[in-house]
Amino acid sequence: MANGKGNDTSLKITLPYRWYNKIYTKGFSVVDGWLVLDILEKIDENTYKVTAGKQGRGFEVYPAPAVITKKDKKWTVKWIKERK
Repeated sequence: MANGKGNDTSLKITLPYRWYNKIYTKGFSVVDGWLVLDILEKIDENTYKVTAGKQGRGFEVYPAPAVITKKDKKWTVKWIKERK
């Protein structure tokens, strides 16, 4: 993962087998450069609520809610702001 500061890192993650069938085979493994971890809800054919790996401070990556939307044949991610 490139952080834009010249200090890149590699992450190793382990995903359950169901991830392959639920996410990967549908073409949602990486959307807009973000790793999709789970599909939470299908809103319609072009919109899904998901959990994706989001970069925090430094090299931190954490699961965060997002909506992926297909527009002009391209999927994009919009992060859902978490209430504190």
